[in-house]
Amino acid sequence: MKKFFLYALGIIVLILVFQFIFGGGPDKETIRSTDSGEVIGSIEGDNYVWRGIPFAKPPVGDLRWKHL
Repeated sequence: MKKFFLYALGIIVLILVFQFIFGGGPDKETIRSTDSGEVIGSIEGDNYVWRGIPFAKPPVGDLRWKHL
């Protein structure tokens, strides 16, 4: 039992070390500065992607059905 525990602990440590070495943080190419602060994106294939950025307030109240 003790041998199994040490083996499992060794594998977990090895996985964490590999994640630290090869995982890294966000690429500097995907960090953009805006008026509201920095936005961190990611690279998916050949594309740069920034998700979850709010772009406008929703039309509520009198603005809900207003025609432009």
